[in-house]
Amino acid sequence: MVTLFRLILGGIFLITGISKIPIFDAFAYSITELVPLSGTTLTVTAAAAIAFEIIAGLALLLNKGTRLFAALLSLMIISFIILLSIALFRYESYICTCFGVLGLKLPVNQQIIVDFVLLNMAVIVLIFNSPKSKTGLNLRQYASRIILPLLGFSILWSGLVLTQPKLIFGEKPDIAVDTQLIFYELPPVETYNSRLVFMIDIADFLCPQCLEDFLDMGKTITEHAGDVSANVYIITKKIEFMSREEQRDFIADWRTNYNFPMPLEIDANDIFSRAGIEKSTILLYTALGSLEDVETLPMGPRRRNEIVNRFLR
Repeated sequence: MVTLFRLILGGIFLITGISKIPIFDAFAYSITELVPLSGTTLTVTAAAAIAFEIIAGLALLLNKGTRLFAALLSLMIISFIILLSIALFRYESYICTCFGVLGLKLPVNQQIIVDFVLLNMAVIVLIFNSPKSKTGLNLRQYASRIILPLLGFSILWSGLVLTQPKLIFGEKPDIAVDTQLIFYELPPVETYNSRLVFMIDIADFLCPQCLEDFLDMGKTITEHAGDVSANVYIITKKIEFMSREEQRDFIADWRTNYNFPMPLEIDANDIFSRAGIEKSTILLYTALGSLEDVETLPMGPRRRNEIVNRFLR
């Protein structure tokens, strides 16, 4: 069993480490969602994390320095669990690029559960690998005192994160955006419909899940145009280092590259800063201007579908 756990852990971390290399920028961006890093510090941290996963994975597969790397992996996984738990209970829709180009994206609560499974496996490998060594014998004496409490806590915390956090920590706080200002800045329309507004910062699309959410909703709107019970507006944040003409060309090229059929308007009235928008935000209004729903990117498939179903007849 210990050998099996060692090989599983080694294989997972080797594969996930290698799979992050082609999407290095996206992985680095996902780190900033949990830890306030930037510049060289962010680049070095992301590179070190990838290198460590690859080296640790190889070491476990080859059974070289197994106890050391199992201990280091345990510490790393514990830090992930803490950071993800904080994101969960702050209601942040964090989607990790942990599996790189493999494309497996899990919501925060499921990521935490996976991490607990990996943590228990790493601790078992740490305690029971090479049982004839002096360190191994000493650790095995305390195995039941370590593994059973860890397993119990893992089950308890996993059960907690699968529940609705608001049942324990209160309702989700309002997003600090002046939604009425946004509504009254929209151009007048003749049809008496609700209004779906995308306030989009193209820079947020360095986050793969943000891009996926936006493209998927745009595709849904286009495919079900006859069933959309809302006037749709897509307003993009002005890019400071581009002239208006340059940004128009940039957006035109972006739409072509992603085969995105809907028009994107540039924020000519500085709505982003005036309304206090810090991240790409989606808002759904009634025809009279009452806010029905609001969410920031990234959302993930479940939340994305909830909003889509609100404006489809």
